[in-house]
Amino acid sequence: MRLTFWWLLGTLFVLIIFTGKSAAQDTLTTDEVIAIVAAHPAFATGLENSRDWTARAYNTRNRYGIWRVEFRNADGDDLGWAELNPYNERFYSHEAYFGATEAQVTAAEPILREFISTQPDIVELMEDPSVYDMYVDYDGYNDWWGVYIDRAADSLYVVVRFAENNPDSLENPQLVTIYFENILSYDEWYTASSQEAIAIAFQQSEIAAALRGSENWTTTTTTEDSIVWNVVFLVDAVPVAEATVNLDDKSVVEFSVGG
Repeated sequence: MRLTFWWLLGTLFVLIIFTGKSAAQDTLTTDEVIAIVAAHPAFATGLENSRDWTARAYNTRNRYGIWRVEFRNADGDDLGWAELNPYNERFYSHEAYFGATEAQVTAAEPILREFISTQPDIVELMEDPSVYDMYVDYDGYNDWWGVYIDRAADSLYVVVRFAENNPDSLENPQLVTIYFENILSYDEWYTASSQEAIAIAFQQSEIAAALRGSENWTTTTTTEDSIVWNVVFLVDAVPVAEATVNLDDKSVVEFSVGG
């Protein structure tokens, strides 16, 4: 009986402590948790510069005491999220997607221009990038700067990242990648190029005459070097004309009509 009594007393004591701890962990309100996250350096400046932002948060009630907080702008777009234990303000993971302010862009622009104008990979492509107009933006989703170098059809979009992932960090720039203007996917390129080759071949008067009056003619196209294309015209699946086309000078190199 004595052992049973002390065992029950100990169990009750443990339950009281556990219940008290759970109750203590429920003392923070949703607004208080949101305020903790909003004050974090990853969110504070961005939220200050965002108009009419809203936030949602909930207690996951997992064994680690984690809350999830999400922010949106006035248009409903994601601004970022965080997963944290608000009782000790320990952030375990977070992402912020804020753009840069006009002041931040103004501060970054001369540094980006100077950096890009001396980058060997870019200088190799256009010798003196500084002679071209450049337009700067900040990608909050990827935490990097983009610089559009305006060179008409030969324009470049250069991605640069600084040491820290926020628009106020302007130290130790690194070239991330270079994108070229007007480069299509393979399928898009093949479709556009083959249609151009067909149009050039069709301009050959003998081929146009061979197809005149045929409503169901089709084509097949092939290329080995992306420049010279072979175009075959068929009527009811029977070849009636063929042409070799050079896309560089938009000429018909050779052609044949009939068998």
